Amino acid sequence: MTTIDERPALYGFFCEELFTSPREAADTRGRMAEFAARWNYRLAKVFTEEPGQAPTAFNRLRDAVRQDGAAVVVPTVYHLKPYGDVTALVEELRAPSGHHVMRSEPEDH
Repeated sequence: MTTIDERPALYGFFCEELFTSPREAADTRGRMAEFAARWNYRLAKVFTEEPGQAPTAFNRLRDAVRQDGAAVVVPTVYHLKPYGDVTALVEELRAPSGHHVMRSEPEDH
């Protein structure tokens, strides 16, 4: 019997170049999954901006959020800064779902 996960979708996003090692990126991905489970979301996909590829992953995130209306989690707002005005970007990503863009890391991280 197949079960369907009824929890709302959550998309993660981060810029890999803001991390000091591949391990740090992997740990962040894990914390996003923990965050999703704690707040009753299903981490559907994590969009990862690879060094030198900007804004490829961010544009894919934008398109997916518009299409699916999924909520978004980022480690911190610093991961949005390379793409423009953070306040405007947060509003753009919030609008389709009505959910605030959430942060998976503590404020000082």
